[in-house]
Amino acid sequence: MAETDCEQTEILMKECFSVPWSVDALKEMFHTKGYCSFLAKEETEVIGYIGMKVVLDEADITNVAVLPAYRKKEIARKLLQQLKAAGIIEVSRGTGESPAFTYEWQNAKAGKRGIS
Repeated sequence: MAETDCEQTEILMKECFSVPWSVDALKEMFHTKGYCSFLAKEETEVIGYIGMKVVLDEADITNVAVLPAYRKKEIARKLLQQLKAAGIIEVSRGTGESPAFTYEWQNAKAGKRGIS
Protein backbone atom coordinates (compact mmCIF):
# COMPACT_ATOMS: atom_id res chain seq x y z
CA MET A 1 0.00 0.00 0.00
CA ALA A 2 1.20 3.50 -0.81
CA GLU A 3 0.19 6.72 0.88
CA THR A 4 -1.56 7.69 -2.38
CA ASP A 5 -4.00 4.77 -1.81
CA CYS A 6 -5.43 6.25 1.39
CA GLU A 7 -8.45 7.97 -0.18
CA GLN A 8 -9.55 4.76 -1.97
CA THR A 9 -8.90 2.75 1.19
CA GLU A 10 -11.09 5.11 3.21
CA ILE A 11 -13.97 4.33 0.82
CA LEU A 12 -13.46 0.62 1.56
CA MET A 13 -13.34 1.28 5.31
CA LYS A 14 -16.60 3.25 5.20
CA GLU A 15 -18.29 0.37 3.39
CA CYS A 16 -17.02 -2.26 5.86
CA PHE A 17 -16.92 -0.63 9.31
CA SER A 18 -19.35 1.40 11.40
CA VAL A 19 -16.37 3.39 12.74
CA PRO A 20 -13.99 3.51 9.76
CA TRP A 21 -10.43 4.77 9.76
CA SER A 22 -10.09 8.25 8.26
CA VAL A 23 -7.65 9.24 5.53
CA ASP A 24 -5.52 10.94 8.20
CA ALA A 25 -5.44 7.78 10.34
CA LEU A 26 -4.46 5.71 7.32
CA LYS A 27 -1.71 8.18 6.42
CA GLU A 28 -0.37 8.12 9.97
CA MET A 29 0.48 4.43 9.70
CA PHE A 30 3.22 5.35 7.20
CA HIS A 31 4.94 7.20 10.04
CA THR A 32 4.39 4.50 12.69
CA LYS A 33 7.24 2.07 13.26
CA GLY A 34 6.28 -1.58 12.82
CA TYR A 35 3.11 -0.96 10.82
CA CYS A 36 2.55 -2.61 7.44
CA SER A 37 -0.43 -2.97 5.14
CA PHE A 38 -1.41 -4.55 1.85
CA LEU A 39 -4.24 -3.97 -0.60
CA ALA A 40 -6.21 -6.04 -3.04
CA LYS A 41 -7.27 -4.10 -6.12
CA GLU A 42 -9.57 -4.65 -9.07
CA GLU A 43 -7.98 -2.39 -11.68
CA THR A 44 -7.73 0.90 -9.71
CA GLU A 45 -10.46 0.17 -7.12
CA VAL A 46 -9.36 -0.91 -3.65
CA ILE A 47 -11.42 -4.02 -2.86
CA GLY A 48 -9.50 -5.39 0.13
CA TYR A 49 -7.16 -4.26 2.89
CA ILE A 50 -5.09 -5.82 5.66
CA GLY A 51 -3.06 -3.93 8.23
CA MET A 52 -0.74 -5.18 10.93
CA LYS A 53 1.33 -3.63 13.71
CA VAL A 54 4.40 -5.50 14.93
CA VAL A 55 5.84 -4.79 18.38
CA LEU A 56 8.81 -6.89 19.54
CA ASP A 57 7.76 -10.52 19.02
CA GLU A 58 4.01 -9.95 18.79
CA ALA A 59 1.82 -8.81 15.92
CA ASP A 60 -1.68 -7.43 15.88
CA ILE A 61 -3.70 -7.55 12.68
CA THR A 62 -5.51 -4.25 13.02
CA ASN A 63 -8.04 -4.63 10.21
CA VAL A 64 -9.04 -6.93 7.42
CA ALA A 65 -11.66 -5.54 5.09
CA VAL A 66 -13.13 -6.74 1.80
CA LEU A 67 -15.90 -5.02 -0.14
CA PRO A 68 -19.15 -7.01 0.16
CA ALA A 69 -19.31 -7.68 -3.60
CA TYR A 70 -15.90 -9.41 -3.42
CA ARG A 71 -16.43 -11.53 -0.29
CA LYS A 72 -16.35 -15.34 -0.48
CA LYS A 73 -13.67 -15.07 -3.18
CA GLU A 74 -10.66 -15.69 -0.88
CA ILE A 75 -9.52 -12.06 -0.99
CA ALA A 76 -8.82 -12.02 2.78
CA ARG A 77 -6.84 -15.28 2.49
CA LYS A 78 -4.75 -13.76 -0.31
CA LEU A 79 -4.09 -10.68 1.83
CA LEU A 80 -2.88 -12.92 4.69
CA GLN A 81 -0.68 -14.74 2.18
CA GLN A 82 0.85 -11.38 1.20
CA LEU A 83 1.89 -10.91 4.85
CA LYS A 84 3.37 -14.41 4.79
CA ALA A 85 5.20 -13.84 1.48
CA ALA A 86 6.70 -10.65 2.88
CA GLY A 87 8.10 -12.71 5.77
CA ILE A 88 6.03 -10.84 8.32
CA ILE A 89 3.93 -13.71 9.66
CA GLU A 90 3.75 -17.46 9.40
CA VAL A 91 0.30 -18.66 8.41
CA SER A 92 -0.47 -22.29 9.13
CA ARG A 93 -3.53 -24.47 9.49
CA GLY A 94 -4.47 -26.11 12.77
CA THR A 95 -4.44 -29.87 13.22
CA GLY A 96 -7.98 -29.88 14.53
CA GLU A 97 -6.74 -30.42 18.10
CA SER A 98 -5.85 -26.78 18.59
CA PRO A 99 -6.07 -23.75 16.34
CA ALA A 100 -2.98 -22.45 14.57
CA PHE A 101 -3.97 -19.01 15.77
CA THR A 102 -7.00 -17.31 17.25
CA TYR A 103 -8.60 -14.09 16.21
CA GLU A 104 -11.40 -11.83 17.28
CA TRP A 105 -13.72 -10.77 14.51
CA GLN A 106 -16.62 -8.46 14.16
CA ASN A 107 -19.09 -7.62 11.48
CA ALA A 108 -19.69 -4.07 12.62
CA LYS A 109 -22.44 -3.39 10.13
CA ALA A 110 -24.40 -6.45 11.34
CA GLY A 111 -23.51 -5.96 15.02
CA LYS A 112 -21.86 -9.40 15.33
CA ARG A 113 -18.64 -10.38 17.17
CA GLY A 114 -16.86 -13.61 17.90
CA ILE A 115 -13.62 -15.41 18.66
CA SER A 116 -12.43 -18.24 16.46
